[in-house]
Amino acid sequence: FEDVQLATSTAIVLDDKYILTQRGASLLVVNIRRARLRVLYEKYYAILSRNGHCTQTALFETPVYVGVENALLLEEHLELLNLLGFEIRMFGNDTIVVSGVPEGFSADSGAVEQVVADVIDILKEKMTTLEEAMLSSMSLRFAQSAVSGGQSFQASEASRLVNDLFACSD
Repeated sequence: FEDVQLATSTAIVLDDKYILTQRGASLLVVNIRRARLRVLYEKYYAILSRNGHCTQTALFETPVYVGVENALLLEEHLELLNLLGFEIRMFGNDTIVVSGVPEGFSADSGAVEQVVADVIDILKEKMTTLEEAMLSSMSLRFAQSAVSGGQSFQASEASRLVNDLFACSD
């Protein structure tokens, strides 16, 4: 395990799954995956709520074949996707080109294809719900997609993650 110096204490990362840290007189055990999920959920919810975005630009654009029906669905919601931080443009009748994804997602081509598939699923299943439920559901799905990869946790991220977690509203 690795030690990381926090603002006032040391954090220990255990097996890329947990952070042990001290806050005041308490010893905390933080599940890294769940903490990331919560932090990203609130971030995406805030972005959707205020129509802001933060984009992670890909080094290389990724063309993604989505089919005609899904291309039309994505084109219809292109403005919303741009607000979320996607940089997507239509390429023909059945393909899109992704040049950026919301922060927290991988910009690798295989990961981009999976994110696009998840976005299509979200748009298909949640179009008739109330806006609040849609915001919550979309935020959760985006956060789950962002943390679902087998990413290794860097010990240097421990301080930021714990601080971001304590900044969450819940």
